[in-house]
Amino acid sequence: MSDPLTKFHDTIRSWFRTRYGTPTATQAETWPHIADGRNLLVSAPTGTGKTIAAFLWPLNQLITGVWPQDTISVLYVSPLKALNNDIQRNLLTPVSELRAAFHASDEPWHEPRVMTRSGDTSQSDRRKMLRRPPEILITTPESLNLLLSSRGGRSLLPNLRIVILDEVHAVVGTKRGVMLATALERIQHLTGALQRVALSATVRPVEPVARFVAGYAAPDSPRPVEIAQPAILKRFEVALEAPQALPDTEATYWEVLAPRLYDHIQAQRSVVIFVNSRRLSETITAHLNRYAEEQDLPSPIAYAHHGSLAKEVRLDVEQRLKEGGLRAIVATSSLEMGIDIGSLDEVILIQAPHSVASAIQRIGRAGHNVGDVSRGRLLATHERDLLELTVLGRLILEGTLEDVLPMEQPLDVLTQVIVSMVIEEAWHPDQAYEVLCRSYAYHRMPRSSFDRVIDMLRGRFDEVRLNELKPRVAVNDDGSLIARRGTAQALYANSGTIPDRGLFQMRHAESLDRIGELDEEFVWENGPGSRFAFGNQRWLVERVTHNDVVVRPYAGEAMIPFWRGDEPNRSFHLSDHIGRLLEQCEHALAQRRTITPLLESHGLAPEGAASLEAYLMRQREATKVLPHARLVLMEVISSAAHGAGHQIYLHAAWGRPLTRPLALALSAAWRDEYGFAPEIYAGNDGLAIMLPEDRSTSSAPALETIVGLVRKDNLMYLLRQTLESSSFFGARFRESASCALLITRSTIGRRLPLWLSRVRAQELMEAVATQEDFPISLETWRSCVQDDFDLDALAEQLERLQRGDIGIQSAFTAIASPFAQSEAWRQVNSMLYRDEATAGGQPSALNTDLIHEIAHRPHGIIPLPADIAQEVDDKLQRTLPEYAPQNTSELLDWLSERALISADEWSRLLDLVPADEDSLAMRATFIEGIACPADEAPSIAAAFSVTSGKEETSNGEGEASAVEAAHYVGLWLRYRGPIAREDVHQALAPLTNRADLDRILDSLVQDQRTIEGRLLEDDETTYVCDRRNYEFALRRLRARRSTEIETRPLKHLALDLARHQGLLDELRGFEGLLHALESLGALPIAAELWESDILPARIKGYQPQWLDRAAYEESATWIGAPSAHIALLLHGDIELYQQDDPQPSALIPSDEGHYTFDALRRLTGKNSAELCEALWSEAWQGRCSNDAFTALRSGVMHGYQPPSLSRRQRGRGRGTGADMLTGRWHAIPPLPKQGPLEADELSKDRVRLLLGRYPVLFRALLEREAPALRWNRLFRALRLLELAGEVIAGRIYAGIDGIQFTTSENLERMQAGEPTEACFWVNACDPASLSGIKLDDRLPPRRRTTHLAYIGQMLAVISHRNGRELSFQIPEAHPQLANALDFISHLLHRPLKPLNRVHIETINKTPAVESPYADILLREFNGQNEGGELVVYK
Repeated sequence: MSDPLTKFHDTIRSWFRTRYGTPTATQAETWPHIADGRNLLVSAPTGTGKTIAAFLWPLNQLITGVWPQDTISVLYVSPLKALNNDIQRNLLTPVSELRAAFHASDEPWHEPRVMTRSGDTSQSDRRKMLRRPPEILITTPESLNLLLSSRGGRSLLPNLRIVILDEVHAVVGTKRGVMLATALERIQHLTGALQRVALSATVRPVEPVARFVAGYAAPDSPRPVEIAQPAILKRFEVALEAPQALPDTEATYWEVLAPRLYDHIQAQRSVVIFVNSRRLSETITAHLNRYAEEQDLPSPIAYAHHGSLAKEVRLDVEQRLKEGGLRAIVATSSLEMGIDIGSLDEVILIQAPHSVASAIQRIGRAGHNVGDVSRGRLLATHERDLLELTVLGRLILEGTLEDVLPMEQPLDVLTQVIVSMVIEEAWHPDQAYEVLCRSYAYHRMPRSSFDRVIDMLRGRFDEVRLNELKPRVAVNDDGSLIARRGTAQALYANSGTIPDRGLFQMRHAESLDRIGELDEEFVWENGPGSRFAFGNQRWLVERVTHNDVVVRPYAGEAMIPFWRGDEPNRSFHLSDHIGRLLEQCEHALAQRRTITPLLESHGLAPEGAASLEAYLMRQREATKVLPHARLVLMEVISSAAHGAGHQIYLHAAWGRPLTRPLALALSAAWRDEYGFAPEIYAGNDGLAIMLPEDRSTSSAPALETIVGLVRKDNLMYLLRQTLESSSFFGARFRESASCALLITRSTIGRRLPLWLSRVRAQELMEAVATQEDFPISLETWRSCVQDDFDLDALAEQLERLQRGDIGIQSAFTAIASPFAQSEAWRQVNSMLYRDEATAGGQPSALNTDLIHEIAHRPHGIIPLPADIAQEVDDKLQRTLPEYAPQNTSELLDWLSERALISADEWSRLLDLVPADEDSLAMRATFIEGIACPADEAPSIAAAFSVTSGKEETSNGEGEASAVEAAHYVGLWLRYRGPIAREDVHQALAPLTNRADLDRILDSLVQDQRTIEGRLLEDDETTYVCDRRNYEFALRRLRARRSTEIETRPLKHLALDLARHQGLLDELRGFEGLLHALESLGALPIAAELWESDILPARIKGYQPQWLDRAAYEESATWIGAPSAHIALLLHGDIELYQQDDPQPSALIPSDEGHYTFDALRRLTGKNSAELCEALWSEAWQGRCSNDAFTALRSGVMHGYQPPSLSRRQRGRGRGTGADMLTGRWHAIPPLPKQGPLEADELSKDRVRLLLGRYPVLFRALLEREAPALRWNRLFRALRLLELAGEVIAGRIYAGIDGIQFTTSENLERMQAGEPTEACFWVNACDPASLSGIKLDDRLPPRRRTTHLAYIGQMLAVISHRNGRELSFQIPEAHPQLANALDFISHLLHRPLKPLNRVHIETINKTPAVESPYADILLREFNGQNEGGELVVYK
């Protein structure tokens, strides 16, 4: 492996090795990509050197003067201002050390200056930056957006080379991420080119995050981006601790916890304690320090750290911990990301965070250095919390994360970004749309959505004269947009996407320094004279102004402040795993078995396991069963906790992203079913339904119908009835309106009270309720259904309920069960946003189609060019020459697939195929002029006779036949591109009437199997199309717009083949052999060539014992084929090779047995010679094989005859088998029975195997494959994979007849540049050889003794008869000629059947000794002239 530091300056390379030693795997994989200017996503755990990996190459370029000074070349963007300060400090150290190293070596030095730009940057620093820009600028997404809004800010960026995005996983799924992505596109529009490097914790799936980073060159053309995801195993150690029992005193849980935490802190040098809220951070800090004071121990031992503390306070706390002056910090998520707080011994989590990713990020703060172990301690505060932490601990160790997906098309952010663009610069809407659609967030945005936002900014909705709806932009004469007066002030005072809750600033009475922020509702309840603890001190409120709470220090008792906010939403991923553990527990407890061993296997200590088991037993005692992943439990509590009546608790621990929309839908369904809507509270563990006493439901059967009120098919309908009138929607509307600059504070830093913003939001929402397309109403819907809800997971759960995969059970309790009690206290806060609900409870006039489009945004309709639609139609119907059936058999197979082919289309197909009339008559027939398979005709006739009203049916047959008719219509559409309804009517009119066909089409659209709309560009006609075909057409469109397939000259194919198969890579050792076997699996090649030529051509220093090891360790085996060929197969791949079941072996008694040669000789009664001949005969028929390769080698060496027998002995049949053949013989097992779907999947796997072997597939190339892997057997699979977007069809290479298939990965590899000077050789029978395919007249036939040598794409030498006849294609003076003769050295030294000497008789058809090439052969190989022949020796 090459040195990853090779490209760096010598001094920098030396400094790095002295300072850090060997580069980490992350750095080694990252630097080549950055140095080559590629976009890059680095996804790796904490402590793997990501920061230096990103910065070292830019520093190299700046220090050595390659990049200019006094202009910004490097832009670093992170989500946290505190992280920016860290990066600036951490860059100054290496810069200082490098400066000293350069001066010591008397090397030229160019100083890279580093500055930060954020809301905290002083005006004087901003002016300095404009006068003399730094080389490296550090900022946040919000500050970057503001920087781009001013001419001065934009003037800093024209020479920007690279942008580094840190902690990108934290923003990719948020509106901040959208703002960042659009800023990158605006910069690239300004600079013309921009390299993007993003640093991320481990994420999945990684590909969408990479596309988010790189953006799009055009809406359907993603920019290239590399992914560095080194296989680094981050090690975690996790300890679980159960909640402590409270003593029989009035002590609170936190008072009992404090001594325990204190002991943990004292046992370590430094600890961070993570909690889930600011209030809890303050509470635990206060109790810890109070305990230390009461025990006369050093105090304070801990400080609080959260987002409401002032920046200066947080920095001081971080620095104290880093320097050792502080033992512990009690933090919220404010310390999750990579802020430098020094080396931590341990992280403590109190209560479970909402996601696995958050937990891993928090624990990863310990053991932050390369190779360190991250140690975490999970402390449960109650028994339900212990259950969650038990599951969380297991998932942390397994590294099982939630999916992270980028946000798409938030219209409120779009509004703010457009305003930012037009502040000091006019933009035409067309140009703005084009630039913004290059970001991942908006690459699928329809123009109509963009235009609605422009209309809103122009004042289209200002009918009611609300100040919030006044125009923000004006239109110039040329149609460009420019900001109106006052718009800039609104942007600067309200920029950003983080919701504003009207927090008060807390200030010191003497200095008026900012200490932190306080919640508006806390301040209302606690005015002047109130006392509270905050930031490790106690404070007395002196006065309250409009913006500020002025305080002074206080020494007495004090309360803990609170901050309102949503409860954390636990992910479905974590929730589902909790349900799975509960299912295991229920299964064991139902069988009266203890679950302690199960819980201990999840990491619980014995006492913790006993505590959790007791808790679950109490739940079972109350409800008779535990709710779990496959059981929803409805608990009816006869006396509700907060008043009269009944409460139903629906135990469905799916997480609030599922239960919240379920609660809203259930409320609407309940109203429809029972005439009233109950109060329903949605928690992470289920729903609490409050019923008035006069309307209580008490019977189990009625209860079980409740769950069925909400189904997958009516979910969106029910949400349409209730979501807009909910307090949740009101809160989100207020936040979106604020982000879109509709609800604004008047000046920078002036507080907008929360109550006032609520009132203004309600007025605005009521004012636009009659508008069917108000962008912020649509955005609120999008925000709810895409960001806050997980409707896909909920729909899946509802479908599982309907199918019965999830059971339903009822239980009746007098008081709430333990599980229900754990959620009861949270219901008190459920009314937090009730005052944000709209009056009247009726849905707005928003267009339902627009809402549906938002809810299913990834599948929004994009019109297709007519030629793309026609191309898809031709391919699907196989009317293109390269797709057409080649003979009658293929035509009939095609008819069986489709079931229905119209008369016109059948006629066109017959014109393409020479017909076998007898076969057609037997297997094809016609119903009303439509061709169909003869064996399926009765079913088709029955289905359509019902729907067309031709005959009456009873006993449900009509409904069943209607379903069958829909199946056949859907199948017919499956082989068509977009088609007008009228054309469907005409094509299928012989089978059914118009009304019934419309009903069938409507049902297909309703089921989302078919889409309907204006599917073609510049065509107002409504078309229908099978959804998969439409998506295929979109992929074709994107492929056209992204990378048009450039047809490659045929001369590239030989080099591409060699590179693809590893002939240029110099694979090494056993691992290299396994790599080669994966590529060459299921390929029949002459047995003697595998170890003489095929494997040695790929693996440097190949040794036969490696293949023996593969047989032993990897169960590699071989299967014979005619002409003494064998296919090598890794374990489990035998299905890929077999075409049909082999004939049973006549020699092997059992399909399961493995027998030695001696054992078979005794069982069959044959002598050794007879048995040997019979075994090899069956082997070449694919009926048996041997589990050792030594037997095969022996056969190769001795002509497949017993090696120990002379000719005379073979005739007599004497000798013992034990001396002749080693290993054990076994029968080849039959193929497993397969249905059509399994057969299709097996064919697809065969295609994938071949695409791993070859860069491109075409008919002639596959003729040398095993029968099961040939073109006619795999063409259907190739078409299916093309439809699925997995393969690409086209004319990849010139000079090849017919269609060719490849993958986008293969295509990129082909186009990535060629090693034109690389030398390699192949045997003519090698799969990397083009011999025998008739593509190049110079190429010889495929013979085992023929070899070809290449220099790059140029054929250099052809060798016949193992070197006896040489044909040189290059002049004798060619500088690479000696390298092109490596095959001769191979013939003399190959591991199997090496030659003692090579007799070269002729060169270019003249005697070898007379050839001008003789000199180099004599010189390179110590050759001699022997009797007119040129002979070379080992």
